[in-house]
This record gives sequence, C-alpha cells and structure tokens, in this order.
Amino acid sequence: MKTKFATFDLCAVLHDLNNLRGMRLSNVYDINSKTYLLKLQRPNEKAFILFESGIRIHVTKCEWPKAVIPSGFSMKFRKHIRSKRLTNVSQVGIDRIVDLKFGEEERSCHVIVELYDRGNVVLTDHEYTILNILRPRTDHDTDVRFSVRERYPLEQARQSSQFKPTNENILQFLNAAKKGDSLKKSLVCNVPFGALLLDHVFIKIGVPLAAQIGTDIPVNDEGVKIVAKILEEAEKVADDIISTSHGGFIAYEEKESQEGTPIQLFKEYFPYDFIQFRNKSLNNLHILETKTFSEAIDKYYWTNEARKSKQQDGGVEKEANRKLNNIKRDHQKRIQSLNEIKEIQKKRGEFIIYNKDLVEQALLIVRTALDNLKKVNKSLAASNRGPKLVPKTGVGLWLEELANMGEQPAARLICKLKLETNRFTMRLTNPYDESDKELNVELDLSLNAEQNARRLFEEKRAAEQKKEKTEAATNKALKSAVKSAKIKADIKSTQLGKQILFMPEKTNWFEKFLWFVSSDGFLILAGRDAQQNELLVKRYMRPGDIYVHAEIQGGSSVIIRNRENNSSEEWTPPHKTLNEAGTFAVCFSSAWEANVSVTAWWVRHDQVSRTAPAGEYLVAGSFMIRGKRNSLPSCPLQLGFGLMFKLDDESLEARKIKEKKTLDKNTQNDDESAICLEDELIEGSSDSDTVEGAEDFPDVKVRVTGSTSTQNDKVIESSISYGNEKDNEDENKASDEEALGEMNENDLIDSLTGHLSNEDEPVFAVPVCAPYTAMNKFKLKVKITPGSCKRGKAVKMALELFAQNKSLTLAERTLLKAQTGDDRLIQLVPGKVRVSAPSFNVKQVAKLII
Repeated sequence: MKTKFATFDLCAVLHDLNNLRGMRLSNVYDINSKTYLLKLQRPNEKAFILFESGIRIHVTKCEWPKAVIPSGFSMKFRKHIRSKRLTNVSQVGIDRIVDLKFGEEERSCHVIVELYDRGNVVLTDHEYTILNILRPRTDHDTDVRFSVRERYPLEQARQSSQFKPTNENILQFLNAAKKGDSLKKSLVCNVPFGALLLDHVFIKIGVPLAAQIGTDIPVNDEGVKIVAKILEEAEKVADDIISTSHGGFIAYEEKESQEGTPIQLFKEYFPYDFIQFRNKSLNNLHILETKTFSEAIDKYYWTNEARKSKQQDGGVEKEANRKLNNIKRDHQKRIQSLNEIKEIQKKRGEFIIYNKDLVEQALLIVRTALDNLKKVNKSLAASNRGPKLVPKTGVGLWLEELANMGEQPAARLICKLKLETNRFTMRLTNPYDESDKELNVELDLSLNAEQNARRLFEEKRAAEQKKEKTEAATNKALKSAVKSAKIKADIKSTQLGKQILFMPEKTNWFEKFLWFVSSDGFLILAGRDAQQNELLVKRYMRPGDIYVHAEIQGGSSVIIRNRENNSSEEWTPPHKTLNEAGTFAVCFSSAWEANVSVTAWWVRHDQVSRTAPAGEYLVAGSFMIRGKRNSLPSCPLQLGFGLMFKLDDESLEARKIKEKKTLDKNTQNDDESAICLEDELIEGSSDSDTVEGAEDFPDVKVRVTGSTSTQNDKVIESSISYGNEKDNEDENKASDEEALGEMNENDLIDSLTGHLSNEDEPVFAVPVCAPYTAMNKFKLKVKITPGSCKRGKAVKMALELFAQNKSLTLAERTLLKAQTGDDRLIQLVPGKVRVSAPSFNVKQVAKLII
C-alpha cells in the first residue's frame, strides 16, 4: 500500500495546485502536528490545499476535522501569509520539495513543503530566510542548519540527474553492476524515474520486469541499446506527466467484508495510465479513474484513513463492551453467591430442627469434654510435679475414642472442632428426604439447638436483604458504568478521531440562497439580496410554486417549492408551511433590525411578474404582484440555528420503508374505524337517506384567504441584504436544476434530517437557519431573536452549546467539529441577534468565547 509521494506524483499534482494561483489565503488550520490545511478564496470559489510533512500535498474537497484551538505553528502562518494571494507554485529542482509563494516582491513569503524522508514544513520571507520551521535539524552531510533566522538552502536540492544517459555512461553503469543484480533496482538508484514508471516502460518495450544484469541484459553494446531505449521511453513519459495533466488513477482490490458486502481496498494512486495495472496476468487489481490527480489522492487517503478510524473505533467499542461485560459478570457472581448463602443457611437451620436431639447431644458431649479437660488441667497444675497441661487437641482424641466405642451416635457426626472460636462442625442429614445431600453445619457451643437454628435463619435473612440491595445497586452501577464507558470510548475515539472522516460535502444548488425545509417537508428558498431575489423568481420559481413576502419594503422574496409539481389553482401548501415561510420572509427583512413583528402574504406563481406598467421601470429585485394577495397571521421574530444531517442511500431507503409501514398501519386503522363508523350509521339510520353526513364530515382542504389589498397591482421591492456573497452567474449557462441530474429533488430533501436514529449513517452535516417552529425535531438547535450580539459570535456560541450536548454520538461530534471555521455559517444568520437555548448555560459560553 502506497504511503507517500513519488517524484512524478509531485510533478503531476503541480497542475492542480497551479490552477489555484491568484486565490487569496483566508485561513490556515492544523489537522494534526504534521498535517495542515490552507483555505483559499476568490469570488464565488473556494479551495483547500492539504499538505502532510513528508507524505503528500494536494487539493482536497473532503471534510477533515480541524483542531478547535490552532497551534502556534498555524498562528505563525496566519500572521505572515493570511490575506496574501498565491502567486506561484513550483518544484525545487527535481527533488520532492514544493515551494508555495504568497504575495509579491518584498512582501512575499514562501511555504516550503518537503516530501522526502521525515519531511518538513518551512515558512520563509522573500529572501528565503526561515521565519518558522516544523522540524529544526542539521544536515550532517553538508553541515547545513535548518532553523529560524537561517537561510533555506535551495541549492542543496537535486537540480539534475546524476546519471547521464550516454552510451559510455550506460556501459560503465552495466560494468559497475554485479552479475545477477536487478536492472530495475539499479536504475531506480541512478535515474529520476520511479519503479512504477520503469515497470510501465519495461512492459511496453518487452523487457522482463525481473530482468537481471549479466543474464537477461548482456554487458555489451546490445545491453547498452536496451537500457538506452528504456531511458528514452521513460523520459518521454516523464515529460508527458510534467507538461500535461492526465487525471488520476487508483488501483484497488475487491474483497468482501465480514458482513459479506463488497469493499474496495485501495493499493496505489498514480498520475498516468500505467499499463502494468491493466494487465490482469500481473495482478488482480481494478482501476478507478478521476478527473484530477488531487481527487485521486484525496479519495485514496480519505478512504484508507476512514477505514482505519472505523477499525480503531470498533476496537474502542469492543474494549468498552468487554469492561461492561466484566462488571455485569462480577455483579452476577455476587448475587449468585448471596443466593447460595441464603439457600444453604436456610437448609442448615432446617437440618438442625430436624435433628434437634442429635444436635443437643453433640453440644452436651463437646461441653462435657471441655469441662473434663479443664478439671484435668486444674488437677495437674495443682500437683507438685508440675506435669505439662493437656492441650485442647486432646478433646478431639477423646471424641474419636468415644465415636469408635459406638455408644454415642452424635459423637460420630462431629467432624471438626473450632474451639478457639467456641464452635464445632457437625454432619447432618434430612431424615424426611433422602434425596437431600448431607451438610456440614457449624454450631455455637454457647447456644442450644433452637438458638443455633435461629442464628442461621437470621444469616439467611441478612443474605436475602443484602441480595436485594445488591440488585438495586447493580442496576445503578451498570447505568453508571455504561455512561462512563461511553464517555471513555468517546474520549478515546476523539483522540483517535483526528482521523475520523466523512465524505466530502457536496454543495447543493439551493445552498447559495437562504433556505430551510418546512415541517411538512417543503423546500423553502429566499434571496440574500436584490440580485438573488431576481434570480430566484426568474430561474427557480416553477408553475405551482408559491411566492411569499413580508408586508414591508426591503425584504427577501420567498418561494415555497411544490413537491408534487402541481400547477393547479386548487393546490395550496399546508397552513403550517405557509406560516413558516411567512416567518422566514419577515425575519429576513428590515423588520428584524427594527424589532417589529409584521404580517406577510402569499400569491401564486402566475401573479408575480417582471413586467412594469406603462411608463414605469422595475429595478433589479422588484416585481409586480397582480391580483388578490392572501394575508398570513402576524409572524413572530423567532429563528433557529441548527444542524441537519445528510443520510446515506441505505439509511434513506430504510427510513422510507419504516415510514411506509407506519403509514400502512395507520391507513389500516383508519379503514377499520371507518368500517365501524359505517356500521353504526347503518344501524342507526332511518328509512330515508340523508346527505347530512357530507356536511358533518367534509373533505379538509387548507385554504388561506385574507383581505385583499385595495390596490390589486403592487410593486414589491426587495433590496435588503444579509450576505456578503454576490451571485454574478452567467444567465446563459444551464440551470442549476439540470445539474441535479439523476437525483430527484424530493429525495435530496428527504435525505436531510435534524435528528439521527441509532441505525442512521450520516454522510455530512449541513448548517441551516429556519423559523424556530420548523426545528421542533432538531437535536442540535438554538433560538435566535433580535438582539445586540454579532452573528459571528452568535454562531460560535451556538457551536459551543452544541458541543456541550452529552448525548452526541461520535459521528455527530465529528461532523460538528467539521463545521469549525466554515464562513458559510455566518452568512446564514441575520445581523444583531440574541442566542438562547433550553438547558444550556448561554452566559457561561459567551464568557468563554470572549
């Protein structure tokens, strides 16, 4: 598996990097200590350059998780090259070193990325004096220091090949090699061509890949011709790669996962259609082609890193489950042990009662033996000779003799003495049930048989109470352990999660406008400024769509997209959707800054016209509204800011199936209710038919009718702007709706959700600002009302509040982190706001941001 760039990879990726010349650097992010992300912008376009020290550099479109707090290295970049234009991208000599130049003349700076050995990232001024360096070091071969204030030695890079492909040099090269040496390995060490390029040339001219010098390649003029031909062909391919972009290629192997689904294992990426990968006799690889080489590199590393992260995440989850299972097992053992104690103590107490006479006899025997022992020792102590006292073990010997005599049955049942604790053990059986096993029962000499039985029953009750407490504590402990394990797993995954990635976010055509999805699933669009209002009505309003506007000048034009493409005049959107669209129109108007709630109205698509009355002129973003306007209720100035998640195809299909089953079930219940109702009506009906039922149960159709304006024809001017972006689009190019291609707009809207279930797999997150009533089902949301807080700070507060949500899954947390530093979020929110959210400490978060 390929892990880092080859020389011709760098030559090829320069085509993609040079396409970004002229773009201005807007920010620098660090993904980890070796990987950095440069964000570049120009009007209507943005791009990202990702470089990893010693590994790769390319244009990326993937959502890479950025560090919340930038490192000192990133801050140094921001200080020196932020807001400067990328003026040149070049390779230093023929080495794997890239020089990115930002700015002009004396104000310029250079970002030098080394992709060989351990790699390095160096920031220099216009004279190549080092301002910052990722890995200070000293080259011991040349005694050159790479550190701050030193000059970066460009001359140290390889400027040309050390191997001159003349016939004399080739013959000298062959003579210097040992017989049996691999021709390819020998050439790789002496020419600026990688192994992949040489393999391609070998196959093309018919030289065996394992050709050996002195065996397959003779050390004479014939061998010189073969090597010269190889070098000539390799030079042509190398020049072709340097001069022309051929796109990107990924070689992959198809395998089955543990679940049985086919997966692609990426093995190699390369910038040229090398024929060895097309040859099925040499390998069993497939080829995936991309438009640009950067796209191939991006997809290769993203896929491999995502697979690695998934495996690591699975390992973390497995470890957490193992710990939970251990806790459960320990608690089960404890409960089982208490159950056993409870049962055994109960049986022992019962056995004492069943064998009361034997127990009393045994107690008497042992007590008598102890009394006799005391008397003997007392008499011995009183004698003048002072013999040794008889130890307590003598009681055991005496009991053995007594048992052997057979005169005392109870003596034979005594099996163990514990005289130091004033106890002994006795074997007892159940005389009423022979199936019960014999038990050893410990008896206290200070108690009689009944008292010993009572003691055991009390121990049984104590064990039962302890068991109940343990079970209650177990449930609590397991919940705590599950929560703790989840937190630890999330922490570990977050530590690994610098590599947790998601598919690159595809910007949808409607995201250039203000937009949201209503509670009823309708796409609602609004213009950011007068130009967008004009574009929205002229290009995107279709027959059947609804036009909404606030009852105030200086507002956005709002369009409700008709899901059914029904242009009938009888069709009307649901009342809730109309109210939400009205709120959207009012909030993105001058009413927001004035903090005045006004009403809104709606009309059909054919009532909106760009044709001005005779003698009048309509400026951009102004329209003529002809006919009746339908008024809406007063709209509150309440917006919400939150995140929607794009589901993958499998999750979307599963949701549709689930919703269909629910709908079928509800329909069946409605049918059954209707049948029951019909039966009741039949039973209670008179001889004459009646049509009163049609009036009692009419078809419900939502129609919003309001007072009409005294002036039927009205000019609507929409000039307020909440965004800094301008849509200078060429009207001659194809409509963005055609770019939807194979994907249906309704499916696209349905794949966006504000709340993920356990079975859902998100692809990426989409920020959205909508009426707060349309965000009831959102998991991550805050309420926005008119206030004094700037929208940039408000968005940061919202993201911080979202991050405080303890119920976030790893996928949600990672997608949330990917929103950090995205300037699009600020453009969604109106100016001067107040952020509020239930169960969150907004003031504390505001202090942290300040």
